[in-house]
Amino acid sequence: MKIMSAVLAGAVILSQPAAVYAAADTQDYAEAVIEEDAGSFASEGGEDTGSSADHYEETPGEGTASFSQGDQNIYDGYDSSYVDAAAAQAAEVSGSGDLTDEEKELLGISNETAYAVAEEQVEAQMVQAAETAVTGFTVTDSAGNTVREYVRDGIHYIFATNCTDLSNMTVSSATVFTSVPDGFAISEDGTSMTGAFSPGETVTVGTEAGEFPLCVMQSTVPSLFISLNGTTLAEIQKDKEIRYKDNAITLTSVDGSVLSETGVEVKGRGNTSWTNWSKKGYQIKLQKKKSVLGMKDSKTWLLIPASADASLMKNKVAEELSEAIGHATVQNCEYSDVWFDGEYVGLYLIFEKVQFGKDRIEVSDDNAVLVERDNAYYRSEDYYFQDSVCAGYLHGTESVRDCDLALRHECDPGSVLESGRL
Repeated sequence: MKIMSAVLAGAVILSQPAAVYAAADTQDYAEAVIEEDAGSFASEGGEDTGSSADHYEETPGEGTASFSQGDQNIYDGYDSSYVDAAAAQAAEVSGSGDLTDEEKELLGISNETAYAVAEEQVEAQMVQAAETAVTGFTVTDSAGNTVREYVRDGIHYIFATNCTDLSNMTVSSATVFTSVPDGFAISEDGTSMTGAFSPGETVTVGTEAGEFPLCVMQSTVPSLFISLNGTTLAEIQKDKEIRYKDNAITLTSVDGSVLSETGVEVKGRGNTSWTNWSKKGYQIKLQKKKSVLGMKDSKTWLLIPASADASLMKNKVAEELSEAIGHATVQNCEYSDVWFDGEYVGLYLIFEKVQFGKDRIEVSDDNAVLVERDNAYYRSEDYYFQDSVCAGYLHGTESVRDCDLALRHECDPGSVLESGRL
């Protein structure tokens, strides 16, 4: 999965195997999140998922997860436009050039998959929003981030961030608590309960809406909490090219250090992984260059879901092996659990972005361009060409000439190549 680079005739050629960012999980969003991601959460008495990562601990049997949209009406935003947008993105490549029969067949499969995934995701979101509306359980961590519940197989789960004190944790509810286990206390107004929770232990709580099993799990890796401003994750997932600005993030490391940033730009990223799989990748851009989890300063960072890898270890291991053997162009990455507006979306790798710049790809050639090998979506790009050495198609992603050479390390990674540059 390592990045292979070379400078050829003024061009920086990068080869990114599609498997790095392609997801292969055809289950719905809830299954993908819990069965592939819950390994980063501590629990007790669960069934081992089989991961050998040091920070993984046992997770509860079948696991739990899903996605909801918070306090909005459960049907708001879940119209057909979301599904239509996903299908349109997958079909985008059909607008450029003539397609071979094989390409037409692959495109048809891609369109059908994208449409089916989007429909399943919307259905899961609607079901989840309806189930959580009854209880509305939430927990607020020491950084002030509020995590919302989600329901799976009748159990109400809270995936708490790593800076949540489970020994004296308060669970708030949309309804009034009527009974709690021994050792827990109900607030005077009845809308919250406080006590010591054990990771992965399920307790039964009573509310005016009935009795519910409640299980709290806690992240054992860095926790990235993203607060969106004026949009929702469902809206972002309609079009990966739209950049949503003025969001906020809080990243808490396992050593207790906290990175808090405002004015953060968020957008989707990926091609096949974006259209065909419900656990999607994202890009965040800070206002100023900052070190993230010990990696060198940068503005732009990628959230890679690695949905094709049930162990969630292959990317990380490949990068560390590449670095160990002395490869010059290794992308650093670190694990992090991720929340959008209180909704847990899974375990991700925070990756350095492949781009021109200081501590990234440093070149002295004014004519250098950054190109990506992409045999699936190259027709949707403005500039692409076939290359026999790479055995496929390459398309341009960034040009040094489009950046202020004196400030090359600050250039926008989305720079547009001038006509004829390639």
